[in-house]
Amino acid sequence: MRQVLLVVIGLLVVILGESIFGVLAPWPTGRAGGTVFKMHKVSAFRASDSSRSMGLLTGQRTVCSRQGDPNVRAYPKLVSADAFYGSATFDRAYGWGGSGKTFHYVLDESRGTGTGHDRLYFDADRDLDLTNDGVLTALDKPPARNFPSWSVKYGVYFNDIWVDMDYGRELGIRPFRVLPWFLHTEKGYAALFFVATEAWKGRIRIAGRPYEALLAQPRLISGRFDRPFTTLFLTPPGSSERYVGFFGKDRLGWLRYVGGRHYCISASPEGDTLTIRPYRGDYGVFEIGAGGRDITKLGANGMLVSETHGAALGKPEDGRHRRARRSLVPTGDYLPTLMSIEYGQLQAHLWHNYHADGEYWGGLGLPGVYGIKIRKDRPYVLDFSNEPEVMFASPARNTQLRLGEELNVKAILFDPVVNIMICNLTYFRGNRHLEPTATITDSDGKRVAGGTMPFG
Repeated sequence: MRQVLLVVIGLLVVILGESIFGVLAPWPTGRAGGTVFKMHKVSAFRASDSSRSMGLLTGQRTVCSRQGDPNVRAYPKLVSADAFYGSATFDRAYGWGGSGKTFHYVLDESRGTGTGHDRLYFDADRDLDLTNDGVLTALDKPPARNFPSWSVKYGVYFNDIWVDMDYGRELGIRPFRVLPWFLHTEKGYAALFFVATEAWKGRIRIAGRPYEALLAQPRLISGRFDRPFTTLFLTPPGSSERYVGFFGKDRLGWLRYVGGRHYCISASPEGDTLTIRPYRGDYGVFEIGAGGRDITKLGANGMLVSETHGAALGKPEDGRHRRARRSLVPTGDYLPTLMSIEYGQLQAHLWHNYHADGEYWGGLGLPGVYGIKIRKDRPYVLDFSNEPEVMFASPARNTQLRLGEELNVKAILFDPVVNIMICNLTYFRGNRHLEPTATITDSDGKRVAGGTMPFG
């Protein structure tokens, strides 16, 4: 038994979550009119370039384990005593009603343990039997070598896979091609990535302004291209950005502010058309408040995300959004995504909480708490006056350790009412990070470890 004590010094950050009930405003789609633009299919490898290759060709990540899934009925006979197991769930993210198809896999070493994982068994037919799907072999000449620069032991590209994806009632089930690649680091971390090999490219106009559009699935694969979280890069012709931008500029369902008004963009399930429409719904106000404190320096920018769309906070200037105390936002229920706030002498980032007790749930797989409720008849005020709590993302409650085993301790500061994490707390004077102190004691109260632990 052990006791973990966390002492937080000098933190005045708390969250206010108002309960204002209402209904999400309907999000317009291309079927209801708008300007339609044709797109043409391109290879994701040809569409990529050096400035964004680590983004477009990374693929959807799945973390490997050394233990098989008990729900799998049959694994093939393996050569390696150090095989890696895992599963990939495509078309999954909160709010879009995806099918969430899960595919299991196992990685083997054909030349024996320690020689490198060069065989992939993938349950393409999803019958939980990996003995009847054949084996995927490593590519001698991969289309890319998209391996990160940090301590990589080796990386392997495999032959591509066709998986059946649901394109809706009108189009039915269609095959979608993905290319798997495996990464193994010096520290033992192993992950299998799946790259969507095709994308759609075209030229569009919003409020009379031209953009180069690229519709792709670089990190979240759904097969169909009309999901709100499908990646959509928009770049003015001749821009040096080459599709690279801050989070919030690259999702299909995000509102774009162009020429003094908001526009929404939708795509066909196949990805061969984009439709642009002005937003005609209601607006409300999001505001950063002082909470009765003597503070005048207040502001926020970043993203608010609903189940169907996203909207930027702040004052629009030259394609960016500067921090502002008040922002005009379409009505709906939201959670924050990488929101940057200024609160007097404090600065912090807010994010929806994707942790549970002792677990990391991942930014896009967790059903969010849409506690920021924007209504047209009353501003939503975030004034940091609620009591925050500390949650241990690691270790889980009641974790037991063997003698000599390493304990990894990570904590988050969050508001339990609206489930918002508070990260990267910085004090403007001297640009100092506010880092609480964590102390670990044993069952007798003896201090066994301690140190600073920044939140995020």
